[in-house]
Amino acid sequence: MKKNYILIFLFLLMLITVSIPVLAPAAQKDSKKGVFLTASDGKGNITLFWFVSVENWPQNGWRLTDDKGKILADHIIPLSTENLSGLNQDQKDTVRGLMEGIASARTADKIQRQQFNAFLAINAFSSFSKAKALGLAYQINGIPAGSRHYKILALDKNRKASDVMLISKQTDSSKATPLPPAPLKLSVKAEATGALLFWQPAPENKEMPVLSYEIQRISKNANSSRTDQIMKGLSWNPEFPAYIDAGSPLEETLTFQVFSIDVFGRKSRPASVSLFMPDIRTLLPPENLSFKEKHNQITVFWDAADNSIPSGFTVERSATVSGIYESMTPKGLESRVTAYTDKTSIPGIRYYYRVRSIGSDGTPGQPSVSVKAMARTRNIPAPGNLKATVNPILVTLNWEKPDYPVAGFIVEKADKTQKNWARLNPDLIKPRTFKDRFAPGTYGTFYYRVVAVGFDDKKSKPSRQIEVILKNISVPKKPVISSISGKDGKVTLFFNPGKDNPNAKTFTILRDLPERKQGQAIKKGLSIKEKQYIDTDVVPGQAYWYAVVAVDENNQPGDWSKKHLVRVFAGDIPKAQNPELELVKKPFAHVRIRFKTPPETLLTAIQRQDTADGPWMTLNKGLSGTDTVMDTHPAPSGISRYRIVYHSANGSQGRPSDPIELKQ
Repeated sequence: MKKNYILIFLFLLMLITVSIPVLAPAAQKDSKKGVFLTASDGKGNITLFWFVSVENWPQNGWRLTDDKGKILADHIIPLSTENLSGLNQDQKDTVRGLMEGIASARTADKIQRQQFNAFLAINAFSSFSKAKALGLAYQINGIPAGSRHYKILALDKNRKASDVMLISKQTDSSKATPLPPAPLKLSVKAEATGALLFWQPAPENKEMPVLSYEIQRISKNANSSRTDQIMKGLSWNPEFPAYIDAGSPLEETLTFQVFSIDVFGRKSRPASVSLFMPDIRTLLPPENLSFKEKHNQITVFWDAADNSIPSGFTVERSATVSGIYESMTPKGLESRVTAYTDKTSIPGIRYYYRVRSIGSDGTPGQPSVSVKAMARTRNIPAPGNLKATVNPILVTLNWEKPDYPVAGFIVEKADKTQKNWARLNPDLIKPRTFKDRFAPGTYGTFYYRVVAVGFDDKKSKPSRQIEVILKNISVPKKPVISSISGKDGKVTLFFNPGKDNPNAKTFTILRDLPERKQGQAIKKGLSIKEKQYIDTDVVPGQAYWYAVVAVDENNQPGDWSKKHLVRVFAGDIPKAQNPELELVKKPFAHVRIRFKTPPETLLTAIQRQDTADGPWMTLNKGLSGTDTVMDTHPAPSGISRYRIVYHSANGSQGRPSDPIELKQ
């Protein structure tokens, strides 16, 4: 931080001692004795900030004028009661101490003056409230539009202008001065010392320097949120964190917002970044790895690191000690598990294993040291317990995995002669299941068997054969979804049976969320003549997938159409049109209410108000397919007002119609 203060002082010294045309457009010699900055809010109000070294400090405050000599503030003095009231006690003591030290600093040697000037500048530039209390800032209101210069004049003991005068750049009170830019490239990293924040300084702007930043930490626990303000200066080493939040709560997601703060105390738009802050101790690597070798499998053992409480472990394997490691447990192992058996190792090949601890957010820590092991070999047994589940168009095979590491399986099929066995899967399959789909109308007797294949391409004997009999039954073909739309808070689906699909008699509409595959039947029994379906039971903003299934006259479904994904966009619900009222006295007193039906997919609600300031009561809602209702119990007061409201199936409402009054 000491280095930052030195950089800040050098920057301020440059502003004060070097000719800067943008700060002193008039290029007058006197205007180079300090810094004079202005900012407009665009609404006729201008905030001013200035700074001079103790050598040019006034004896009796300042006078502010415009470029035509009009006095805007006759006497601006430090330590005013109004400006001190905005500071806490520590800040008040600092400001008073600075003012008491000015006289002695003016007579001190050059190095002491520079040090005092730096401390004075740091306090003024880092806090606009302090600057006002030091008599170095002011705000003028109600300034007419137009660009003009402003002058600040140092006053002597008789309140006359001395030779120290600062001239601002031209400022238009009707044009807002841009806020400082937000910090650049904000990032965060979790370390044992806390959350490390990195960002790049705001672009340098000598007219509106940014030296300070505000950091806000936002967490779920309100008591854990905090706000800090730091002075960073103009630059720092980007390899080191700009801020360390040593008090970061652990095991929860934190959001950090960083604001640039200019000399007027104005904050930029925030730069924002979030991370899950883990307890780093839980990520320490496991220790004391060991292993045991058996036929076709290797078991790895380990101990949890001292003082760590991980959420679990993950085991990794590689063919070389420094090679690419693959995760053997992508879902992780529970923290109480300290051993893993690898049943997929290839006999005769040496493997390297290592283990990582997993934090509560699923983040793995650094890997442990590696251990080397090799599984023993034996013959490949045939897959066992082959079973088949049959429906008219699909045979699903399942079998037990041999007690041996295999590369995959080959599924073979033959007709009832069992002479020619055909391989069904060109590539090896690893799952112990296989689905053999048949075209509609296929029938007969078939036989299946499965062969296991080792990593060295050696094959087992075939499993036992299983007989499957397919009945002669045809089912409809896949329908085709031609278009789908999620506009206006509903899903509109257009579809057709597809070519040459005579067995299709009705349609079933399937729907589900993107992360689910099963699908729910939301509409059954749609006529084959239907080409469109509108689904209003949806939530705007949510995505859904849809599929259509053709069903034959025996209620036998065909294959699903291709799934189509759509997102629902909320449509505008229009204002309801005014109702027409009629008081009918026979055979009993009631009110007949006629109204315009709403656009398609919307419903109608009828509301009544019985007193001028009373509540609106809903008489009917969810109305569709009608344009007339009756109020069979009119208000006993004799005067009522009625209105119409359109609403969607999910409850969203539009603006009500104008109220129509009825006197009985």
